[in-house]
Amino acid sequence: MGKNKPQPSYGPIAKSVDVVQYKQRSGPLPTPEELEAYNRIIQNGADRIIKLAESQSAHRIEIEKHVVFSQQSQAVRGQYFGLFAVIIAIACSTYAAVSGKETFACILGGTTVLGLAGAFISGRYLQKKDLANKAKATPELSPQK
Repeated sequence: MGKNKPQPSYGPIAKSVDVVQYKQRSGPLPTPEELEAYNRIIQNGADRIIKLAESQSAHRIEIEKHVVFSQQSQAVRGQYFGLFAVIIAIACSTYAAVSGKETFACILGGTTVLGLAGAFISGRYLQKKDLANKAKATPELSPQK
C-alpha cells in the first residue's frame, strides 16, 4: 500500500528578483545625498549648486518686482488718461449745451457717463473672475470656507 513514488528532478531553478526604486522631489535643489555626490565629483560642487539656486531665486524676485511695479504704473497712467478723457468729454458736452446744441450735449454727456459706468462694472467683474481663477489654480492659498 505505501508505495513511495520518486519525485521528478527538474534541475537547478534560477530565481531572479527585480527591485524598482522610484524617487520624486520638487524644487530647485538636489537631495542631500546628491549634493554629497556632487561634492565628491567636483570640488565645492554642492556649494556651487546652492549659490546658483540662490542667485536664480534673487534674479526671479527682482524680475517679479519690476513686473509688478510696471503693472501698477500702467494702471495709474490709464486712470489718469481716462480721467483726462472724461473731463474733455464733459467740458465739450457743457459747451455744446451752453451753445444751444442740447441734443448733442445730452448724447455726448450721456455716453461718457454710461461708458465710464460700464468700464467700472466690467473692471470689477474681470477682477473677480481673475481672482477666482487664481484661487482655483492655487487651492492651498485660497481661503477656507
